[in-house]
Amino acid sequence: MGKFFRFIGWLIAIPWVSLAFLISASLAKGKSKKYLVNPESMPIEIRYRTIYKLAKKFLFIKRYKIQSQGSINIPNVPAFYVANHKSNMDPIVLFKILYENTKIPYFRFVAKQELSNNSLLAYLLKLIDTIFIDRNNFRSTFLVFNNEINFKTDKRSIIIFPEGTRNYNPETIIDFHIGSFRIAYNSLVPIIPVAIAGLTDKNKESKKYGYKNKSKIAYVSFMKQIKPQEYANININFTVTQAHDIISNEYMRMFNLIKDNKKRPHVFEQKDEPAKGTRY
Repeated sequence: MGKFFRFIGWLIAIPWVSLAFLISASLAKGKSKKYLVNPESMPIEIRYRTIYKLAKKFLFIKRYKIQSQGSINIPNVPAFYVANHKSNMDPIVLFKILYENTKIPYFRFVAKQELSNNSLLAYLLKLIDTIFIDRNNFRSTFLVFNNEINFKTDKRSIIIFPEGTRNYNPETIIDFHIGSFRIAYNSLVPIIPVAIAGLTDKNKESKKYGYKNKSKIAYVSFMKQIKPQEYANININFTVTQAHDIISNEYMRMFNLIKDNKKRPHVFEQKDEPAKGTRY
């Protein structure tokens, strides 16, 4: 009965939240234009809080909740987060969790160059200084990483999806691109493997696999960090394989628990969900 009334409440609220989201997105676009013309005019706190509020509204509209474990593994220093990629929702979910649960709630995503041409989305991504790369041009990507990423001066973490593209097959994690891990090797920052399960996009590619998470819960697991002293003198190929295997094993563990479409699958042994509403 409680679930029924929550659904009715959602139905009543959705038109107003959707309207608020559209208005907020339009205002965010205006802020982004102002920021791109004059970066000094838009403080970082305002820029990230703007995107955070949009992320919360969007998750409400999609009726997705978030459960996570391993928040103890989120460091309070700039780090290199690597995650699997099944859905366009992945960065939104990660943004919300990290914004709420780090002492330095600022981070930059690495995204494909094509997204920089998507009018509204591009402005939202540029508002938080997303790094756009040409996946087909290694030299260009290398130069972008070298020129734009400096953990010592910027003090922001980097979030990347090293599969290089969305992988619609729910039962596999494809090989990671080695080049992206040079970000960590160049700066010797903690590498945080992140597994995300339960999110899918509604398109032909996803539907042909016949997987759907009826619980509408996004499960996120932050695994034990790979410290700089553990990988600094190790071949990069080994570190990439290590991170891939850690994420793949955890993802498959979570996926196997939710693939039978239980309403609320028991994925985590101990609830370690980040606190809500602790920042503003």
